[in-house]
Amino acid sequence: ALLNGLSTFLAFVAFGSIPLAPYFLLPPDDRTFLLSVAATALALTSLGLLRWSATGERLFRSVGETILVGSICAMVAFVVGWIVGG
Repeated sequence: ALLNGLSTFLAFVAFGSIPLAPYFLLPPDDRTFLLSVAATALALTSLGLLRWSATGERLFRSVGETILVGSICAMVAFVVGWIVGG
């Protein structure tokens, strides 16, 4: 259980930091936002491929569900941040 928890935590940190990477490297502007969106899409696709590899589910289902759920979560987080941050 400890190893599973640690693996999950490290994956969360690694994949969760990918959308933020452009903001650490570039000034915050429209270009950086678009790079962040692209990085998020690549991270979700990679995570879906890892899920497919680990579970043996159908490729389209693994990647598609990961992208769909991840995109919805990203949009909700963006809207909440926009409301709270103004």
